[in-house]
Amino acid sequence: MPLATYHFNEGPLAAVGTVPAAAHSLAYVCTTCGKLWARINCERALWYVCGAPCELHTPIGVQDWLCVPGSLILPGFYFSSDWCAAAKPEYLPSALWARELDVHLKHLQRKLEND
Repeated sequence: MPLATYHFNEGPLAAVGTVPAAAHSLAYVCTTCGKLWARINCERALWYVCGAPCELHTPIGVQDWLCVPGSLILPGFYFSSDWCAAAKPEYLPSALWARELDVHLKHLQRKLEND
């Protein structure tokens, strides 16, 4: 299985994991501010640009309905084939799970405070 390197623009956190051979590299661009906030570089793979809100912005529009701001897990792609495997929870490196949990809990707290 090829290696995938996970990079975030907000800090030095990076992790390496393995993904299926069909996985594409993914670039995460915020649908609100246009910032490239994360990328997953899969060895010898084509690139796909994903529109997903960064941690600083609230999901807006149909494309963001199920997105958690700042999360690498893209619910719309979850049931797709292996081309988007690098964004599926089962392929995320264990080093990223604490970050994902923190991002999801912050989003839930913001939603509870606003409702």
